[in-house]
Amino acid sequence: MSSIPFVGVGRDFEDGSLPASALVCTSNLDGMIGTGLSFNRMLTAGTNVVTLTVTDSGGNTGTDTITLTITP
Repeated sequence: MSSIPFVGVGRDFEDGSLPASALVCTSNLDGMIGTGLSFNRMLTAGTNVVTLTVTDSGGNTGTDTITLTITP
């Protein structure tokens, strides 16, 4: 299996571009898989629902989700 590159950004009306520390990526199969603007990760075989959560300086969050099917 190969590592998958993940890239994300966060933008807020008041804060503008959010720092790397504001981004957390999770998988329904693997839990927390990475933080920051980009990282590489191997995922468990199966259907992975991957969620990016971004938190602004006021503690407000936004999310986006993708589904990846990983074959063994």
